[in-house]
Amino acid sequence: MDKLNKHILSLLNGGEAHAGFETILEKIPENLRNSKVKEAPHTLWELLEHIRLAQQDILDYMIDPEYKAKPFPEGYWPEPKAPMHWDKTVKEYQKDLKKIKTLIKNVDLLDQLPYGERGHTYLREMLILADHQSYHSGQMVTILRLAKAW
Repeated sequence: MDKLNKHILSLLNGGEAHAGFETILEKIPENLRNSKVKEAPHTLWELLEHIRLAQQDILDYMIDPEYKAKPFPEGYWPEPKAPMHWDKTVKEYQKDLKKIKTLIKNVDLLDQLPYGERGHTYLREMLILADHQSYHSGQMVTILRLAKAW
């Protein structure tokens, strides 16, 4: 595994420039997981499920020759009024992240994807993934601060 792969793994693990995602999840009290904070457009669970769905989509895009993009935005957010399954969402998020980390260790990040649009590389997808997670992690921390839980 080369230096770039190690940097990307570090980026996905988080915690260098801001709170790592696992740290954020650990700090979320059960009573706030699906509570609506007045100033925020989404609950913490909705954000977590959105992060999971987008991560799963990126993983599928990289490895599935039959990949089909979901409709946007509805394919990337939980259904309105969907029942919250916090523990299931966390486990599925972690399972897919483990697959992504294994992939990172076993590819040249500058290689083009074997499927998908011409010119897209593993590195491109990893940076999109990290950027997306970071953006919504910040939203989660903001919600926790508004709820006086951070």
